Amino acid sequence: MGVVGGPVSPGPPTGAIITPTDPVVTTPIVTGSLAEERIPERVRHNLSAESGLNDGLGYLFVMLPVLLLTKPGQAWHEMLVKVLLWEVLGAMLFGVIAGFALAKLFVWSKNVGLMEESSYLGFFVPFGLLILGAGKLLGTDAILAVIVGAAVFGQVIPERDEEQEDKIDDAVARFFLLPVFILLGLALPIGEWAALGWIPPVALVAAVLLRRIITLWALRPLITSLHDVPETTFLSWFGPVGISALFYATLAERHTGNHEIFIYVTLAITLSVLIHGLSTAPLSAWLKRREPERKQKHETG
Repeated sequence: MGVVGGPVSPGPPTGAIITPTDPVVTTPIVTGSLAEERIPERVRHNLSAESGLNDGLGYLFVMLPVLLLTKPGQAWHEMLVKVLLWEVLGAMLFGVIAGFALAKLFVWSKNVGLMEESSYLGFFVPFGLLILGAGKLLGTDAILAVIVGAAVFGQVIPERDEEQEDKIDDAVARFFLLPVFILLGLALPIGEWAALGWIPPVALVAAVLLRRIITLWALRPLITSLHDVPETTFLSWFGPVGISALFYATLAERHTGNHEIFIYVTLAITLSVLIHGLSTAPLSAWLKRREPERKQKHETG
């Protein structure tokens, strides 16, 4: 685990950092005409909901090993009072209030004729930035606040506007995805990766893939009514690591002073983007081919 004040192992924080499914990298998998044609709606919605929730809640599991490494005597007290009660639950409460208030403002603006559909983008982007910035100023988990706020917002506004919001969300996510990964590519520590040898990349590939495959199939008895075997296979494969892991890596490095966390996490992100990116089209096509078989089993069952 390392010595307080000295170098610490990247292991515990890194494991927590690469566990959550990233909602930004998941967007190209579950949105667009190709995804709508090949992937059942319930699979796309469940994958989106899961990635959004565990991305924010992952903060708990990242901060626990960080606090145990840096403040072992105060770790559990700070974890309960500061991280859980304020940064997580406080973020959720703030997200609910902000999302509800902004949704009411959105509906009122439309009803009195102050907003057209062409103005939606001008509302939704500041909406996210406002909650993100305010959440950071309050000292909460701002990412979780945005996710909760967006979920509440979507429940309050009319269904037609919610569909428009989804389209804008997808467009904004795709717009920011490319520049973020360009910047990440420029900062990749390729030379430090080469110095690791072959064992860390193999271990990270196993961690990125098996963490999800083992979990989903262990939970298979609980989701039989929701997803059949092909759908569970698809869901168990796609757990991409991305932008949120990069954020948590910089957070953990800042708290611990351990640069190795950034090296391992960026390698995991790169491997995940390659593996999941290259396998999206063939696996979604495979899932589409299983559709007649699933319908036949459903009708005979």
